[in-house]
Parts: sequence; C-alpha cells; structure tokens
Amino acid sequence: MGGNLAITIREQNGKEHRMDRWTNSMPGFIKNIDFINNDPKHLNAYLNTWYEFVEDWEQNSLAYFESKNDAEFKHPMTPVYAQHPFLAPSEYGQVVVDFISKKILHAQLYCDFDSIFRLSAALTLDDEGSFWRRDEYGASLACSLREFYEAGRIKEIYVHGWQADDGPITKIEDIKNSNELYSYLKTEHESADYYSQCRIDMSPFEVIEFESSKEGFISLKKAILDLGFILSDQEHRLWDEYLARFRRHRRTGHRRRRDHSAR
Repeated sequence: MGGNLAITIREQNGKEHRMDRWTNSMPGFIKNIDFINNDPKHLNAYLNTWYEFVEDWEQNSLAYFESKNDAEFKHPMTPVYAQHPFLAPSEYGQVVVDFISKKILHAQLYCDFDSIFRLSAALTLDDEGSFWRRDEYGASLACSLREFYEAGRIKEIYVHGWQADDGPITKIEDIKNSNELYSYLKTEHESADYYSQCRIDMSPFEVIEFESSKEGFISLKKAILDLGFILSDQEHRLWDEYLARFRRHRRTGHRRRRDHSAR
C-alpha cells in the first residue's frame, strides 16, 4: 500500500525543493546512513527523480490535457506527482526536511523516521542475504539497519504488544556483531501481539512528529512557518482545503507506530 506524500527539502544553502512523492520512497531516503552523513549523491539521487517528473510534466502536460491519456508522458507516474509542487499536505500528509535547522517535521500515517521494525527489515532479506548488502538500487531496510548498527546508531530494541512480557526479546547489548544482527532479523520470534522495533539515533537531526489530526496539522504548519518557510497564497489555500477534511472533534486514543515499507 502507499500513495502520495508531500515532502519539502531545504538544503544547507537554503535551496528548497517542494515535492509530492510516493510514500514508499521516503523511508529509504531518510532512514539511511547517507542521509545522516549529508552525502550529496544520496540527496541528488532522490531529487533527480522529482525533477524528471517536473520536466516530463512541463513538456507533455498540454498534450495530456488534450488527450486525457497517460501515455503522453515519458514516466507513467508524472501526472500523479508533478501536479503538486507545493509545501502543503497531499494524500498521506506532509514531511519537511530542513538541513539548516537539522529538523525533520512530519504529520503522516505511513512510517516512522527514527526506527525500523524488525519484520520490515527481515522482509528485505532473501535466503542468500543479498539484500544485506547494497546493490544498484541502493540500500534495503536490512542493509540500512546493518549500517546504522555498525555506526553505533541503534539506540535500543524494544517490544510492542499486549504480550510483550510473555517471552524473551533480543536486546541491543546481546548483539555483538553484524552476523548476530543478521540472526536477530532472521530468527526472532514474533506474533501479531509481540514484535520488536529498532530505535535509530538520527542525530544531528531531530525528528518531530505531529499527530495526524486537524490540530496536529495546524501545529505542523505553525512549526514550518516558525522555521522561516514562506507559503504562497495557493499553498495557504491547499492547507485550508486539507484541514477541512478533518472532523471538528479531536481524535482520541494512543498514537500508533507504523512502518509499511519493505525498502
């Protein structure tokens, strides 16, 4: 599953990139040691896909509106994303990555940006462990988890679920090397009521999550403006339209953790 998720990136030099992207691409971009190390190749690879969509849209959107045929575009997903070059929430919500303040702000219900579920990482391993390594497509979640471990950035492994006390769970201090981390991914016993998650040290970035509610998005918008971002009149209208989707009453209940991505 997945869909559209708006993300704005502000580079250290102040240049902004206001985008709408596929949800599934975001965990692999942010939960990556190259992101923390501010590797320009990693950032450029993520941005290049967006600007390919933008170029495709600029060149072929007129023909698309006349024919109503997606085949007018070089990239089939161009009309899905390129029509929202705004700092305003799309389907799943809004993410802001600011390399100046070193803050990651987000309100969305797709994934966390400071943890990796064991099962999500394990699903990217095959019997030969090929996804344990980087390949031409980049780093899988399992590979990213290994790289975080080797960099000393796994802060803890903790358990979710009503039956969390019913059985043993691996602790980060129990893992002595990458091979033992691999064994943890492959063999840890879990159930629907008993599963583990690895908390990642994302410093120097601070990950700030806002509730995915009307009040949460209002607070997110204020935090974005407080960081010095300037919204256009159209973006203010898009925020108003997005906020109007929520019911008037406040949502209640505990915030749930989630991570639906396999890569």
